[in-house]
Amino acid sequence: MALIMVCANAMTTTAWASSCREALWRAQPDAATPSEPVVPIVGERDLATAWRPLAERAAERSNEWGAARLLAEAAQHDLRETEAGRLPQVGLTGNLVGAGGRVDGQRRDATHTASLGVNVSGRLYDWGRLDQLAAWRRAQADSARIGSDLAREQVMLATVAAVADLSRYRAHAQVYARYAQSLDCLVASLEQIVAVDRGRGSELLQARKTRAQAELARDVAQAQVRQIGLRLEKLLGPGYETRLPQAAVTRWVPEREQVLQGVDAAPELQQLRAQAEAAERLAASIEAGRKPQFFWSVNGADAQQGETRVSNWQAGVGVSYALYTGRADESALLAALRRAQATREQLEGVLATRRAQAAELHDAATTAFERADQYALILRDSEQVRRATIQQWAQLGRRSLFDVMSAESEHFNLQVAQVNALYDGLLSTLQLQALGPGLPRWLGLQEP
Repeated sequence: MALIMVCANAMTTTAWASSCREALWRAQPDAATPSEPVVPIVGERDLATAWRPLAERAAERSNEWGAARLLAEAAQHDLRETEAGRLPQVGLTGNLVGAGGRVDGQRRDATHTASLGVNVSGRLYDWGRLDQLAAWRRAQADSARIGSDLAREQVMLATVAAVADLSRYRAHAQVYARYAQSLDCLVASLEQIVAVDRGRGSELLQARKTRAQAELARDVAQAQVRQIGLRLEKLLGPGYETRLPQAAVTRWVPEREQVLQGVDAAPELQQLRAQAEAAERLAASIEAGRKPQFFWSVNGADAQQGETRVSNWQAGVGVSYALYTGRADESALLAALRRAQATREQLEGVLATRRAQAAELHDAATTAFERADQYALILRDSEQVRRATIQQWAQLGRRSLFDVMSAESEHFNLQVAQVNALYDGLLSTLQLQALGPGLPRWLGLQEP
């Protein structure tokens, strides 16, 4: 009798297992994830057009760019102030005085005096000092303008990079959600099996643990999405979600030689050149200022005191020359020259660094997209292995549960790796564009 009960339980367990495996196998095609990328691949112009409004809005809202623009405007006003020194300077003076008093106790009659004077002066010859000062201010204005462009580009780069990261982690969350859904089928099947066969409890425990890990990975990806969303809300303002285009990625990588040529004309290098030029012009103005400065002036005055009117004028040229300054002028000259030399040295270092970064980023972008292609090929094979493993486990019982979970884990992790490869390539391309021709040009934006 006991033998009959054991055989009956075994037959019941086998029937339950076969039934649950068949149900899981039938459910798998609906829960399966295709081997194509989770995020669609589009042309680079399509992606640039989609991202352009976001970059523009972020720049318009940026306090950093606003401050940089104000500094550029201030530098232009400094230039106009210096250039005004080329024109004659006209001054007007006037006063009105009333006077009275007593002499030996006798009151004197009050007197009133009015005077008006005009002074006109200008430079006669200064050895080019004022021209060099104007050139110094102009170079500073150029540096401030380029600094404004750099601030704008940095805001745009931060914005499009955040949008790309948001799409990346949304894709992660999507993949892990599908993985957890697939594991739900396994757990549900094993719960039915364990209900009639307690000896299979370890398999159920393993399946639940793997499902919990998939759910944790999904939650981590969703947390990343929320955090990047806070960053985008600061850049784009409340309700930014309505402005986001459909998630997409491009596989475009600019030619390496084209980027390296663009590095020489990059805004950061242009700014350093302008700063070096400014220091050299300042040194030249200081050198010219150490020489005699010639000027001319014309003065005229008219005064009325009581019934008496007095008028006079004078015109002439003058010269000013510092005989001794305690070597202050020499120190100022050397300081300006050293700053110019330091900026030139910095320029060479930055140029070499950016060229190396451009070559590195170009290789990183190319390699990342090649990895994405390799993952696509592996995913095709992985999907076939995954389906065959599930079929053999569900219909024939020739594979263990651990084989099924291993195939599932490998397949979904490969999808995440493919997503990462695509977005690693995209972010490297964006940084590469910023190093060379500039991100606003790629986005199709005009200079402000």
